[in-house]
Amino acid sequence: MDMESFVSDHRRVEERSLRLHEAIAEKLRINPEPVLRRARDNIKRARSHPHSASYTKEWDRLLRGSLDELIAVMVDDGEYARSLRQASPFAGTLSPQERWAVYRAFEEEWTHATR
Repeated sequence: MDMESFVSDHRRVEERSLRLHEAIAEKLRINPEPVLRRARDNIKRARSHPHSASYTKEWDRLLRGSLDELIAVMVDDGEYARSLRQASPFAGTLSPQERWAVYRAFEEEWTHATR
């Protein structure tokens, strides 16, 4: 794999993660408590993995703060947010059907954009 392909693949994964977090943010706006509860439970479990300690600490801080700040970070395209999304506490928030709908829409958009 050449460097250009690697960068393109990496960016694709980051963009797909952003789309998933946009869908999760929408659920947060509609009904925040179940989403926050699941994320906090995931954070508790993640504390046993030392390699993600800094991410876990930062997500914990965001989950305890304002909903607006949390959502803003979740859907930001900057380096800080991209880095945090690599250790997202929102696993299980989207149903398999919701997740696959995001994947399908993303793949269509990505394919169209890269032609």
